[in-house]
Amino acid sequence: MRILPTAIFIVSMFLTLSSSVYANRDIINPKTVTIPYENTQIRSGPSIDDEIIDFAKKGTTFDVLAETIEWYKISNEKITGFVYKQLVDKQETATSKEINNKTIVIDAGHGGNDVGAIGASGIFEKNLTYKTALTLQQGLTTLGANVVLTRQKDQYISLASRTSLTNVTDADAFVSIHYNSVPQIPEATGIGTYYYQDYNQSLANNIQTELIKGTNANDRSTDFGDYQVLRQNFKPAVLIELGFISNEKKEQLLLSDAYQKQLVNGIISGLTKYFYE
Repeated sequence: MRILPTAIFIVSMFLTLSSSVYANRDIINPKTVTIPYENTQIRSGPSIDDEIIDFAKKGTTFDVLAETIEWYKISNEKITGFVYKQLVDKQETATSKEINNKTIVIDAGHGGNDVGAIGASGIFEKNLTYKTALTLQQGLTTLGANVVLTRQKDQYISLASRTSLTNVTDADAFVSIHYNSVPQIPEATGIGTYYYQDYNQSLANNIQTELIKGTNANDRSTDFGDYQVLRQNFKPAVLIELGFISNEKKEQLLLSDAYQKQLVNGIISGLTKYFYE
């Protein structure tokens, strides 16, 4: 088909005008965000699986280059990256007086040369616990909590250092995240929560109840657990086994972002009820 010169000119003019309209719209109504929390994570992409490339300071302002339902692509003179919307849109997020200003230590189990359990597909427990810890950090920070991670990346941290960190930060709660693996019983499934001191049973019960309610997982209940991170902890502390990565079907569920959010929402709801008591 032959395209006449006049038609080409008209299309060219239309595209030029369209580009001008969108460019002017961006100039007239630019959007910026100001970081409301200290050490807010900036990532290389719009996912918690993407690398953390910076920790933004409270009060830092960024231009918004683009956005998805859950993420902003932001930039300033120093860095360009992605930030989770709920960490900056304070006016659009729910608040909880029970969680607000509480200091909560999140312990992503294992790390570095300590890979932890190995899943049906070969995944390492250390990677999944870290993913859960980051998602939990985001949820708690959104509600105004002061969150401390026992490890900031894939690194080995001794058990003694994890408990010492909790004790010196005067934490209101310590939550250690783990996943189970029993290759000899591949059909094993369920969530269980452990405590050491009797006075921590209430924290364990609340979290376990809300986790089961939010996920409909097999309830392995709460129980005494003689773990160093609990035994040497002077603060309210629990260790949660969030599922069996040796169960092939459950492993795939545990790896999904949607189910990770269910787990995190259950933990947060349990903490909220515990602090309300």
